[in-house]
Amino acid sequence: RARPRAGLELLLAMTLVGLTGAAQVAPFYEPMKDSRVLASEILAQRKPGERVAVYGTLESSSALPFYLREPVVVAGHFFGELDMAKNAPKGDEASRFLDPSGIQKWMVPGQPRAWFVTQQNVYDEYFAPHPHFHLRVVRRHGNRLLFTNQ
Repeated sequence: RARPRAGLELLLAMTLVGLTGAAQVAPFYEPMKDSRVLASEILAQRKPGERVAVYGTLESSSALPFYLREPVVVAGHFFGELDMAKNAPKGDEASRFLDPSGIQKWMVPGQPRAWFVTQQNVYDEYFAPHPHFHLRVVRRHGNRLLFTNQ
């Protein structure tokens, strides 16, 4: 009888340590994933008709459409959980997805202002090396970056 109780006590102690650790890390990690910060920046500066796109998977910015109160365009090479919707769109869903060349057309000088959200490393690799895009970084939040084409 002592062994099952000792095992249960050990399991309970390990669970308590794990939950305590998670509770200490969450306040630092979760705010960096919060899409409200980037959405607030867009809403404060965006003019009617200006488009918003997430470059890369939507997972890291999945709440952005909620805070903007409208859908966003998802662009890039990989669409993650939205891959099936991209490959078999219904209704107006086809206009919600762009490949890299499609989204780059939004970035060319002379195009209407558009807003882009992506991860810092994606920006550094795909967009920063191309000065002909004339991109302007608006805000960094966690590992994400908000930028415009003007």
